[in-house]
Amino acid sequence: MGRRFLISSCLSQVSLLFVNIYNNMTRKTSILWTALVLAGSTNGQWNNPVSGIFGDGNSWVGGVLPSLDPTINSIGAPFTVIVDKLTSLTTPLNLGGPGSFPTLLLSGNTLNVPSINFAGGVLRLENGAVLNVTGAINVNTTGSVTIEADATSSIIGPISVQSGSTVVMNGAIPLKNKMDVNANANVVLNGTHAAIDCDISGDGNLQLVGNLNLNAAASCNIDVDVDLMGGNILSDATDSISRSLNMKSMNVLSSLPSAISNINVRVLNASIASGSLTISPNAKMTILGDLVAPIQNSALISGSLSVLGKIDLTQGSLTLAQGSVSANVNTKSASTLNLQELDLVTGTIQNLGTIVTKMVNVSGNVNILGGSLQNLQDMIVNRVGNLNLKSTSVSGNGKLSILGGTLGLNQVIYAQPVIYNGGYILVNQGLSLLGKSVLEGADGSVFQNLGEISVDSSLDILGTVGISGNFSASSSGIFNLKGIHNLIAPALFNGPIAATNANISTSTSTFNLRVNGDMTLTSSILNLPMLSNLNKANILQAALTVDGNLILNQLTSLTAVKSVVSVTGSVNIQNSLLQLVNAKFNVGSLNLDDLSRYVIDVDANVDADVLTVASNAKLAGVLQVNVVTDLVGLPLAGIPVINYGSKTGTFANVNVNANVNVNGLNLANYGLDYLPTSALFKSKAVSVVPQSDAVKEEDSGASTS
Repeated sequence: MGRRFLISSCLSQVSLLFVNIYNNMTRKTSILWTALVLAGSTNGQWNNPVSGIFGDGNSWVGGVLPSLDPTINSIGAPFTVIVDKLTSLTTPLNLGGPGSFPTLLLSGNTLNVPSINFAGGVLRLENGAVLNVTGAINVNTTGSVTIEADATSSIIGPISVQSGSTVVMNGAIPLKNKMDVNANANVVLNGTHAAIDCDISGDGNLQLVGNLNLNAAASCNIDVDVDLMGGNILSDATDSISRSLNMKSMNVLSSLPSAISNINVRVLNASIASGSLTISPNAKMTILGDLVAPIQNSALISGSLSVLGKIDLTQGSLTLAQGSVSANVNTKSASTLNLQELDLVTGTIQNLGTIVTKMVNVSGNVNILGGSLQNLQDMIVNRVGNLNLKSTSVSGNGKLSILGGTLGLNQVIYAQPVIYNGGYILVNQGLSLLGKSVLEGADGSVFQNLGEISVDSSLDILGTVGISGNFSASSSGIFNLKGIHNLIAPALFNGPIAATNANISTSTSTFNLRVNGDMTLTSSILNLPMLSNLNKANILQAALTVDGNLILNQLTSLTAVKSVVSVTGSVNIQNSLLQLVNAKFNVGSLNLDDLSRYVIDVDANVDADVLTVASNAKLAGVLQVNVVTDLVGLPLAGIPVINYGSKTGTFANVNVNANVNVNGLNLANYGLDYLPTSALFKSKAVSVVPQSDAVKEEDSGASTS
């Protein structure tokens, strides 16, 4: 009786349970199901490493869908789990693990999940699929996992990559929200990924193999170490640099080329170990710290580069090309810095290695200190440029042009230079020119030497150059002057000067030119200055000193105005003009040919011009005497127009020209007296002219200057 009652009671409770379940199901029949709510067994394991449908209970252990922590980590061969409908989970999804390589595929559907613990396998989205993670995708594996998506799909929610883990992101995954990359963790970006309000931070590493694209609405910060493995950073902006990307560090590590296009990249530190990085004309890269190029050759940076720290080049070669560069550079002895077709804006290069330049424009303050510089093609210092070379050895067949800017040379060795000066060249301490050297100047250019310039072969000074300072040539060296040159300050040429078709003059009253060697002027003009301290009683300095021979030939004109000339050797005047205007001209010996002309001013009131020859004077050609004061004051003894130790010959013609009123005096009554040590200009009334030295005198009004 009691047992029957117990059984009856149990059956009644079961019946009541079914009634309640029925009533509950009845109440829910009016609700539209838009999601599959997982319920049933608490055992959430995927059945076997066999592909299947996520929502199919038969694929799970126990044959029912799990209600807690669905876990897909079956060990064995790779398999695929497909989410084929809108699915919402209330607990985390566990994907993969040691020895388990599942692929979770979302195709045209949405998966809502609090978080994903991703320990192995592949997460793939296609055909507009959406993965909405309210917490985070937590990658925690000793190996690597893969996330793939096409351009129509998206992942919403943060990604956290734990230490020791690697995430490979393929396809076109929009990078949204936040990504934490912890220390010793890696994220590898393949394909093309749109950076949309992204924030990638941490102590880990981001490897860019594909493209990172910042779209029009993008604002992206990458506060991790970025390795460019042939990848590109770009933007859809084409008109200007309107996109900005901030990076913690960037390293170029692959032999494959990488590029930065249409974007302004700011990075704390960068390095280039191999490969190339191209910065497009519409892009700019600013390195707030240092750029290190440590090992390999073939590293290339082109475009707009600004390094606020320095570029460290320890060995190998680094090429900067086709853009603008503002940087301080340190090069080591085993390194080569190639500068090609770029604009050097500013910076100092501490050079222990080699710099090779091709078509480089200097548009700011640039210093190259030490090492060697090979200029293989034109280098230009423009009107706002300032290039300073110090303790540097320069070679190459490229031309160095100063177009309104400044070139500073300090202890520089320059082999066979071709320099065009349209601005200002300053030698501070020393410049050694090896081989045939050419300096060409434009009108108004200045070549100022505060130190010493040495030439072992020849220096051709062409065009229009203002010259000053000390120049030294070896025993076989020579200075060749052609063009128009202005002597702007004291100059010393230790070696011979050959001037051809040159016009040499000065604009200062305190200029001294000294030539320790022969000075040969051919078809040239040399105008010497008026010295401010030259007067009757005191002559302190010489405008021109030649420690050798002075040769004037082929219609050369040398005019000395209120100046002093000293020539220790012989002065040879061949078909040329020597004119003295209140000047002193002291020479060792004198040789005048039949076509020569000697023009001298006679001034009765001052210590007039004197040509003094220490040894023999060979006289010939034409003497022209310009009377510049009233002859009434002329000393009776006459005024010497030339003094000599001895003489041979006489002037073929003596022309007297009056530049003042001679008060009715007859110029025909004035001429020369040849004495044993001088020739005097005086009145013939008190003149005793030896018969052997009879002079042909012509009363001519012609003037020669």
